[in-house]
Amino acid sequence: MSKKGLLLSTNVAYWPSVGGTERVLQNILEGVSDLFERVVVFCPRENGEIVFHNGVEIFPYKRRVLRAFARKNRPAVYFPNVVHSPITYENIKKISGYSKKTIVNMVGGYGIGYPLRLRKRYLDNIERFADCAVHVDRLSIEYFIDNAINPNIHFAFINQGISFEELDSYRPVVGMNDAPYFVYAHNLWDWKRPEIFIRDIVAMLPDIDFKIVAHDKTGNVIKDVIDMSKNYPNLEVLLGLKRDEFLKAIANSSGIISTSGIEGAQPNIMLESGYLGIPYLTSAPYQNFGHYPHVEMFEDVPHLAERVKKIRYSILKEKEKELARAREFFSREVFSWVYIIEQYRSLFTEA
Repeated sequence: MSKKGLLLSTNVAYWPSVGGTERVLQNILEGVSDLFERVVVFCPRENGEIVFHNGVEIFPYKRRVLRAFARKNRPAVYFPNVVHSPITYENIKKISGYSKKTIVNMVGGYGIGYPLRLRKRYLDNIERFADCAVHVDRLSIEYFIDNAINPNIHFAFINQGISFEELDSYRPVVGMNDAPYFVYAHNLWDWKRPEIFIRDIVAMLPDIDFKIVAHDKTGNVIKDVIDMSKNYPNLEVLLGLKRDEFLKAIANSSGIISTSGIEGAQPNIMLESGYLGIPYLTSAPYQNFGHYPHVEMFEDVPHLAERVKKIRYSILKEKEKELARAREFFSREVFSWVYIIEQYRSLFTEA
């Protein structure tokens, strides 16, 4: 099969940044790179260098540079990531006009107070300028809202993935830790609300241990969290862990706690904790993770804190049956990155 020309993508961040949307897009682009003569992603970068990594060219984002690049190279597929990113809605009209096919990846959640009229404007742009939009879950609040706002868009459904082989060695250690703790596992952006986790959970439960695991360079409130955490001896902040150390910290925990204000329909850590069989407790608004067996959802952070206070570390025992169902549920082929990449390969090949 002959290769297509250019696959052009954009995102709010990319390798070596570590985060959910970065890792998802990296897996997709590297998994389909052999179908194209060239794969390029534009994203904000601290330096102005163009970097080549695993078959993907990474350009620092500047709007005029992106548009000039697309006009010159005429993408076979334009694949903007994160529907509500300014990079997407500033460029979709112009770049789609230079591209043979436009497929929008709809990752990214609704924030608190996110105006629906603004979302409608984004969705109307997708209807006008894109051939397809990818959602991850037919049961997600995002999809229900988006389909209600604009039912004319052609939606494809492809899950976000789990690296089964990577996680398998950590399954046996779940529940075996003699020094249990709960973990907050988000990068330290203000919209992830780590200060609420510290102020309303850690500070309120001084006899329960907590850890924050996050990247040491990805985030805009890293220093604030470090300074704030010094006041709480029951909190340990672990930044910049290697991937194996990160997964070990997750697997040894009694549960994941999320106070994030914005989450997509399938956060990486939610999928991974389900595969491992670890509870995921969240107050994330505008989502309905509750159909996943290991998830507990709370209307606000005080109710989440009260649950942790009452159940403490015995939550793994109490939810034993639900966690077994979660391990089985997320072991299905539809969550395997191997399967998911094949879905994207088909989507791009049809383009």
